[in-house]
Amino acid sequence: MRFFWLVLLFGLQAHALRKCALRRISGAEINYVCVCNSTYCDDFPRLGKLQNDQAAVYTSSMSGKRFNLENVDFGTKKGSQDVVSVKLNAQEAFQSIIGFGGAFTDSAGFNLQKLTPEAQENLMNSYFSDQAFQALNTTSAGSRWPAPTSPCASTPIWTRLTTSN
Repeated sequence: MRFFWLVLLFGLQAHALRKCALRRISGAEINYVCVCNSTYCDDFPRLGKLQNDQAAVYTSSMSGKRFNLENVDFGTKKGSQDVVSVKLNAQEAFQSIIGFGGAFTDSAGFNLQKLTPEAQENLMNSYFSDQAFQALNTTSAGSRWPAPTSPCASTPIWTRLTTSN
């Protein structure tokens, strides 16, 4: 019986959400970033099951919140005359999402190569693993992998000028 509890405890700990390791960056304004290095990368909070009258709100802020997940309940404000009612029909789709922005540029590859192999692995897993940011995993043709683009010519963030001639 003791072995069962140890296995259960280890399993729960292995699946626990790794929180953002905040680092303060000073500049024109104070900002915070989540540290991802060779030994640690935070996890994106997974969207759980929502009730019919709930919504999930992810919040990031300059004061240090990073993808803070909060489930909120819809309801009517008592005494409010400005009530807006929205009804969604999940059976009827007008558009499909094939992914969210992102590009692999030479500067991204240049900076990726500066990382240790372990940090490279953590960074790539933060985009492409089963624990990756869920919005990035919303892609076309049933694929669970993101669909980043690679520009055809120079962009302002490239390390050198190129053309598509």
